[in-house]
Amino acid sequence: MKAQTLNVEQAPAPIRTDTDHKSRDADEVSLISGGLFRLDARRTGGAVACLQGECWVTQEGDASDYHLSVGDIFQITHRGRVLVQGMARGARICVY
Repeated sequence: MKAQTLNVEQAPAPIRTDTDHKSRDADEVSLISGGLFRLDARRTGGAVACLQGECWVTQEGDASDYHLSVGDIFQITHRGRVLVQGMARGARICVY
């Protein structure tokens, strides 16, 4: 699986969207500082793991935001949109 690096030089807030994550076991994504990854979760039980760097995660239906560092895993507990943003040095995440 090839990691994708998003470049904010090309757009103010780059967003990568995955609307059918059920069809794959995992997807690895690289985010630069401020880069966004959007996931439309059709079910609960998936997860976002931070493999490198740091990121913020927020999910629709949950008033809290979550800070992930290397080794942290965020469990998707609500259906709907999940946003992941790379922090100062960017992040590499695994979505499954």
